[in-house]
Formats: sequence, structure tokens, C-alpha cells
Amino acid sequence: MTPSSSTPLWLDLRTEYIDDNFEKVVEYLRNADKNDSFYKKTKELFEQRIEQLLEEMSNRSLYADPANKDTTLKAARMLAVYLLTHSHSAKFSAEAFVALAKTLASLWPDHAKTLINKSIERLQHNEVDSLGFTWSDYDKIAQELFIYNLVNNSKFSAPIKGFKYLSQHGSLLLDKNGLHLCSSPIKEAEKLLDSGAKSMDTSLKMTVVTPAGDKLKKSQEKDIKAIEKFVKDLKLDFQNKTYKNEKQKISYTNDDEATIRVTKKINNTLYVRTIDKDHEIIEGKIVFQRNNINFYYDKDLCNFIEQNDILRAKILDIDKKTFSIEKHFIHFFVEECKKEIGYASLLAKCINPIGKHLGWISQDGYPLLTEHSDNYKKGDLAVLQIKKYYSPLEGQYGRIDAEIVGGPEKNDEDYYTKGCQKDCFRAFVDTCTDIYNKVPIHDNSIDKLSTTSINLIIRLLFEYQKSQNKPSERYLNLSLAMLMATIVGDNDSVSYIEFAKNYLQSLIAFVNDEPVDELFTSPGDAFASATSTKLRVNIVELLKEYGKDENSTLLNNAIESENPTISKIAKLIQSNNMMKKVLEPGVLSVIKHEILKSLSIENEKDTDFEADSKPYIGMESSTIEFKMSAIFDSNKTDIPDETKQNSVIANTVCAFLNSQAGGTLYIGVNNQGYVEGIDNDMKYKRYNDIDTYSRYIQDMLKQRLGKDASSYWIIEPAYNNKVLVVNVQPHPYQVVEHNNKAYARRNSESIIMTEDMRLELISEKQKRNKEKAYNISWLRRANQLHKCVILHGYASSNGKRINDRRIEPYKVLEQDDLVLGYDCDIALDKKPCRVFNINRINYVEMLENEDWTNTAHHEDIIIDSFHLSGERAMPVSLELDLMARNLLIEEFPRTKEKITADKKDSNKYYYNDTVRSILGITRFYMGLADHITIIEAPQEFHDKIKEIAQGIMER
Repeated sequence: MTPSSSTPLWLDLRTEYIDDNFEKVVEYLRNADKNDSFYKKTKELFEQRIEQLLEEMSNRSLYADPANKDTTLKAARMLAVYLLTHSHSAKFSAEAFVALAKTLASLWPDHAKTLINKSIERLQHNEVDSLGFTWSDYDKIAQELFIYNLVNNSKFSAPIKGFKYLSQHGSLLLDKNGLHLCSSPIKEAEKLLDSGAKSMDTSLKMTVVTPAGDKLKKSQEKDIKAIEKFVKDLKLDFQNKTYKNEKQKISYTNDDEATIRVTKKINNTLYVRTIDKDHEIIEGKIVFQRNNINFYYDKDLCNFIEQNDILRAKILDIDKKTFSIEKHFIHFFVEECKKEIGYASLLAKCINPIGKHLGWISQDGYPLLTEHSDNYKKGDLAVLQIKKYYSPLEGQYGRIDAEIVGGPEKNDEDYYTKGCQKDCFRAFVDTCTDIYNKVPIHDNSIDKLSTTSINLIIRLLFEYQKSQNKPSERYLNLSLAMLMATIVGDNDSVSYIEFAKNYLQSLIAFVNDEPVDELFTSPGDAFASATSTKLRVNIVELLKEYGKDENSTLLNNAIESENPTISKIAKLIQSNNMMKKVLEPGVLSVIKHEILKSLSIENEKDTDFEADSKPYIGMESSTIEFKMSAIFDSNKTDIPDETKQNSVIANTVCAFLNSQAGGTLYIGVNNQGYVEGIDNDMKYKRYNDIDTYSRYIQDMLKQRLGKDASSYWIIEPAYNNKVLVVNVQPHPYQVVEHNNKAYARRNSESIIMTEDMRLELISEKQKRNKEKAYNISWLRRANQLHKCVILHGYASSNGKRINDRRIEPYKVLEQDDLVLGYDCDIALDKKPCRVFNINRINYVEMLENEDWTNTAHHEDIIIDSFHLSGERAMPVSLELDLMARNLLIEEFPRTKEKITADKKDSNKYYYNDTVRSILGITRFYMGLADHITIIEAPQEFHDKIKEIAQGIMER
């Protein structure tokens, strides 16, 4: 076909060639006139290509080699363009959104969890209010900021009613609470959900649902063997059951809207039957909650309704089978009266003088309200003009306000109120009938889940598990993906996930010094030749050589491998085998740990394979020290020697206080760096909780090292309360002693200082802190005497200059290195009360002859934990890992009292506070974004993060 000059090139090509002209297609769709005759054809062609892409992505093998970044980005761009150019009701709208999330997770695995939850949220809704991105973001798809916008700014509406489902081997149900996996048929699964059954916590918008007797215990959710048994039994249950995908009727609940038909009238009682095509049938009756609905009486309404009328109603009580039409009727006449606002042509009859108002019924049957007038009484006619209306949601229950603008014509004297009301109500009935007849049945929005969407979520889950730090978390999410694959009948994925789980279990066996060959199974034929399969098999073969005495040909050959991972692991294992009789256990544990780090073949981030057994912390150094116990000797764990062990711990803390960098002492960790726990100490002291043990260590150190020194250490539990951590800061002013001896750190030991070392340290501390101590001293004195001071050479971050500042220092906050001062050189309307950082002062000069003159204007400025002030208190809630938590406390000590530990996860903490400025917390977050999850924060926080991230990317 020869392209015409007016026809876009790609319309003359076959669909499979659209990729070669993709950017031209995008440019056309982005800028074309929507009325262009070729625009519709282009969209249709593009939709065909998206259908092919969705099929490719949803059927792509889990064991296939990863697509290169350019290919993945092109797929993401295609999907984004489809979503931008096609409506939310387009054929592949929901699937394309999930597929876009899948491609983004491939590029940014750390965001897989939020992308999974956002995908499920999209499937839970029928409409899209905002995609979270626009055409202006198209060129930013390769940036991490694009994911942030998609996850945080996409908004959906019109949630599905009832549920969607997919049922083959077991059932998948999607409802307002998320996605649920169950081995029962649909109806039984729905009953289980209604009963609140939940069998496995996934931390995603997904649950596994079983009868109560089959539930996985909470204490077993991190036990891989328990998860394995639970999932194995459930998988067999899935495979042994096959269900037909017969359409299920949706169940009503209280307050649901329903379409009803009047079946009979008996003594002013109206009997009805639901007729919504996709819902269960309920037979009941209409009840009136109000006797008087804006001058419509219930008996009159009963007379206006006829048998076989179709009405819209709300279900009041599902058990009593009662319905109400009041809200819908009020909504009808309020919406109708909107058309009359501003017209002075509504003839109305006064039917009810009520206090300060007059009640009217218009010629169209609208109930109106005007201000009281002595010129009108019940039965009088007048011409009214509508001024304002209220919807039922505004609390006025359909009130319509009007004003009297004239009297009636003579030919209006026969005005009949009841007839007008009946006509109005019958118009409402006609509207309900029209709506019912026009509503299409959308099978795809009410019943079956898309298999394509589920396949994509399975692949999303597989991406997500790679980024998990704990083996139990990886194993749980692999199991979840396997169960979903079992339900949809994806046998290849089931087999490969089983293989991946066996590999993971083999690595955990290696951690626990158990045989690895007992768990590992041969790969299936379908994926035996895959690159990822071969790599796993080779690694397991190498791990079998660990600890052997004889020279290994397998290791020698592997060292020469072109694969850097295989070569590195082989070298480490051979080093261990050759040196195990020579090296100390601590050094050998480091070698083993390096082997474990090399096993994280699926992700750049290390998986902590020891997290579910004995976590490995590292090696001792000049800033890290391990102690097994505060009571028992590490070599004689059954013989307590409390005095000696207390003394050893105090020596270590003393040495850290006297160092330049401080340090961290771990109690409950052995010399090799593995967590052993403090159970023996707790039993010996008869303590029931970690807090009591913490106070014991705190009091012991305070008694041995002095109350003043206790300000410079923080004691806290870690690793699921198995370890007590003492974080020590160097003492800024003095040399600390224990038992009349000063200690210092040399490499990984605490040694007694010589006199020369002691004198040198004293000199360094005095020199380092002399200026600060001098400035604080003068500020305190000026505060006591109410004298002004000059802050010479003050370096202002906000003003971006260094100059002298003359202030009245009315509050000194030594613990925060801050002083509140009235700036004498600033006008009152410029808010002269300021916060000054003591560390930014060159030196302080007190003005002996200048007293304070502005005491009345001194403001007690509220300073947040980040040393910043502001007029508005903004709540902030963050989830921190241990690293972020430690750094937050070290940098901003006042935040400690606002941090609580997660009761289940020793690596999870929650910071809940109010801040006065977003700058401090934003800077902290941007430095540790990978270690922090935002739970709640003001919009300014999100905007500032976005602004900073955008600036970084542009630079």
C-alpha cells in the first residue's frame, strides 16, 4: 500500500510494525485533533498493539532472562500512552494499569510493594479520576519520580459492588478490602470472607482465607517450615478441586441502592421485589421513616404509587427486608428545581404556615419554603421565584428556598395541590423506569476477574519477593505467587516457583550448618536450560563443598568461571576450607557472611539470610563491641560472675566516652557477631521484660561512670528484644574514669590509658569545646542579668551571610545548642524574635551598659525536634528501620521520646511527632529515603520531596 500524503504513515502498516514508528504514533496521539478522521483509527490500531503487549507480558515465563532496560522502558511508554489516550472504560484500561505497574517494578524493585497495592486498588474501582501522571510526565517515565506520582497521585472512584472473582482450581475474590485466595467454591469463599476468616498476613492487599481450623498461627508467620506445610496442604487442596466459572449474583448489604418493582398494595402497605439484573432477589416492603417529607405525606405517596411501578430505593435493613424511597424522591425534585432557579413563573399554593416560614406546593409539585408574610394564609396562591436549594447531604433534607414575587392570574384559581404532587411523583417514577431500562449490563465489571491482570500480579509478586530482606518474607511471597498461579492453572510458573523456594530453603540450610542437598530438587525440563536455573544449580553444588578437607576439583574449575558470582563464591569457600584450622572463628564467620552476600543473585540489595535464625551483625572494631552477657563469662556461660561482667561492660562504655567517634556496645551478641540473646541474663535476674533489664544496665553504668556521663549514652532493645544496644557519644568536656582508671579504644579493644594519653585527650577536649563553652557561659550570664549581647560573626543559613547580630538572649536551650533572642536591629513588624544556633557564633560579647528594652515582645517560640520553628504544628508519622531510627536519635536526640518499636518486627520503628517546619524532616528523609516509609505527612512535605528530587534529577 502506498501511503497518501494526508494519511499518517503507521496507518498503512501492519499492527506488528507499529513499534518501528512508535515515537511518531505518540507525537500524533499527543497533538492530533480529536475530530481528525484518522485519530479513531490510530487509537484502534494502538489498542490492538497493547492487546498483544499485555498477552506477551502476562504469559512471559518467570524464568525468562530479564528484558533489557530499553525494552522495558518502551513497554512502559506504550502502556502509559494507552492510558492517556483511552478512557477508563476502554477495553484494556485496568489491565494496562497493572501492566504499567509491572514494568515499573522491573525497573525499580524497591517500589514493587506499593505498585502491587496500587494495582489491586485500580481493579477495585470502575473509574479513574486521575492517573497520577499526564502528557507532561511522559518523558520522565525512566525516573523514579514517575513511580512516586503514579502511586501517590492516582485516584479512583466508583468502587465495585459485591466482588469480582476467578475460580478454576480454588477461588480468587476481589472486593473492597482486597484480593483473597481460597480453596472453596465462590459461595463458600464469600461466606468465609463474611465471617472475617483470614489465615495468613501478607502485608499486601491480599489475604489467604481458610476455615478457622486450618489457619496458620500468628507465631508461625516467620517460620518457613510452618509456612511450607500450610501452603503445601493448601496447594493440594487447590489442585484437587475444579470449579466452573459460573456467574454469581451479587449480594446486597444495608444502605445499598436497589431497583425495585411494586408487586402489590394492601392497606397502604407497598410490597416490592428487587429487579437489578446482577444482584440477588429480595422481596420486602417500603417503609417511611418520616410521616411528612417536605409536605408529602406517607398516605398520599402510597396513593400515588401503582402496582408494577419501578422505583429506586435504599435498603434499610437487609434482615427485615425494608426499603426507603425518600432519599431518591427528594434528590429527584431538588435536581428538577435547579432548572427553575432565576425564573419568576412558579405558581404555588400555600399549604402550611409554619412559624417564621410559609410552606408551598408549586404547579410542578415542588415543595417550597418562603419567609413568613401576613398577606398570605393557607390556601392562598402566589407566584414564587426559587433562590436556593439544598441537597439531602447538606442536612436540610431537600429544602428549597424561594421568595414571593407576585400574585396569581384569575385563570389560576382552579389550582389543585394534590394533583400537582401526584404529577411530580409520577414524573419521578418515569425517571426511575427510564434509568432502569437504559442501564447496560457490564459483565466484565461485576463478575469475572481478568486472567491477564492476575497473571501480571503473579509476576509483580515474583519481582517483589526479590527485594525482601528476610528469607521468611521472600518465602511467604513466593508461596503467595505459587498459590495464585495454581488457581489460574499456570503450571509452568507453579513448577518454577517451587524450584525457587527449594533453592531458598537450601540457602537457609547452609546458614544453619545443615546439609543443602537434602532439600534441593532437580529443575523441571521446561526451565532446566534457563540462565537463572543454571546459576542456582551451580551455587548449590558449590555450597556442598563448604567445610570439606580435601582439595576440590569442582571449586578449582569454578574459580576460573566467566560468571563473576560463581567465581567469587568458589574463592570464598576454598579460602574457608584451606584456612579453617588457622583462622579465628570471628574471621571465618566473616568469610561465611561474604558468601551469603554473594548469594543475592536476584537483586542488588543484599538479602539477610540469617534474619530468621541468628542475625549476623558484623565484626568488632574501634566503634563496635560485642558482649554475650552482663552476668556470665562468654567462656563459662553456666557460671555467673556479675561483678566482673558488669565491670567489663562499663570499661567498654568508658572507652567509647573517651574516644573521638563514640561507639556501640551490643549485649547478647557473641564474638563472631551473631545474635545469641540475653535470655540467661533475664532468667538469672528474674526479669520478665526487656525494659526492666534496660533499667538494670542503665543504673549499673550510671553508678560506675557517673550521672553526668549518662547523658551521653542511649540504651535500647533490638533484634526482637534479644539484644540490648548501648549507643555512646563521646563526652565533649571531660575524660571519664571507671574504678579510677580512664579507658580508650585501640582497634577492637578497650585499654587503660597511660598518663600521656590522658593529658593529650584532656587537651584535645578543652581545645575542641572551649569556644562553645565560652559562648554558652556568656549567653547564660546575659540572660540572667537581662543584658544585650552581640553575636559576632554569626553565620546565618537563611540569610546566607555572616554578620554581627545584636540581640536580647531571653532563653538559652543548651541541650539543643540554640538560643532564642530578640534581634534589636529588626523592626517589630518583621518578627524580630528569632532562633540562633550557638554553633554558628564566632564569639559572644555581652554589652554591660545595654539592658533589655523589649521584654514585652519576647515570644516563647516553639522549637520542634529538628531545631526549627514555625507557626503551624504539622503531624508527621514515619516508619523507620533500625538504621534510620539510630541516625535520627543521634542527630536529633529529642526525637527519641516520639519513637516506638514495632511489637512484631525488630527492624521496624514508628516516629510520631509534630513539626514546625518541613525543612528539617525533609532533609533527613531525603538522605535515608530507602530506610523510611511515609505513613502520614502534610502535603508540603510531599511537595518539598518532589521539588528536591526533581532538582536532583535535572542537575
